Amino acid sequence: MKFFRLVIFVGVIFSALFFSCKKNQEQVDNDTSSATDNSLAQQSFNDLGTMADEALRNGTSNIYKLDNPNSVLSTCATIDLASGTKVNFNSDGKDTITVNFGSTNCLCNDGRYRRGIVQFVYTGLYRTLGTVITVTPTNYYVNDYAVQGTKTVTNNGSGNGYQLRHTIVVNGTIIKPNNGGTITWSSNRTRDWVSGDTTLMWDDDVYHINGNANGTSANGTSFTSTIISPLVRKFDPANPTCKKYFIQGTIDHIPTGKPTRTIDFGNGTCDNIGTVTVNGNVYTFQMP
Repeated sequence: MKFFRLVIFVGVIFSALFFSCKKNQEQVDNDTSSATDNSLAQQSFNDLGTMADEALRNGTSNIYKLDNPNSVLSTCATIDLASGTKVNFNSDGKDTITVNFGSTNCLCNDGRYRRGIVQFVYTGLYRTLGTVITVTPTNYYVNDYAVQGTKTVTNNGSGNGYQLRHTIVVNGTIIKPNNGGTITWSSNRTRDWVSGDTTLMWDDDVYHINGNANGTSANGTSFTSTIISPLVRKFDPANPTCKKYFIQGTIDHIPTGKPTRTIDFGNGTCDNIGTVTVNGNVYTFQMP
């Protein structure tokens, strides 16, 4: 009888240990969806800032902006400058450029498909101190992701370590295709133009981005994110795909009620690979 009771006792202990270990395994936090949704949103709205520069790089609407291989724009897009072919801020202190990608997907020079309209309202030239650019997309899609909301870009001038600094404020949403859910994203960041300012073209430009953001992921999880080391965007004529992605920089990303995720965009190599570290575990993701 004593032996039988001992066997039962040992069995209960092992069962408890087994289910305890199983429960701990099930509770491993490997959810990176909030972090990757944040990366998708910042990439999408960053491209709108790049377009604002390209559309009014030297105060005209010349079509070279459409067929240059390092442009985000494309020959299947049209650029309409409200004042004609040369900007004019005399009437109301503003001028407007409308970029129209058409109603069907247009393959752009960065390899992404776009459709819809993006309007840029300028209070001055892109490089002029104090210029404010308001960016508004309308029925605008990138790879079938609907990009909505507003973005303002304010020129703060030059400083130590950068040639131009812009303050960038975004309040927007990304609607994923195939009923994939909606990302909300708000950010307040600075964008430092650290190289390439002295040339008219953008294929030698390097930008560093700092600041913070908050929002909700497509599954409804709220989050905050803070850039810990600058996000680097680099344009490279030898590697046109380089301009599509952040190639360096780290973010502390905190979904509500969960540990901090560290998003790392790499060591400067031009690729679409990033990592998310959660509780010491590293997960790799690819940026679209």
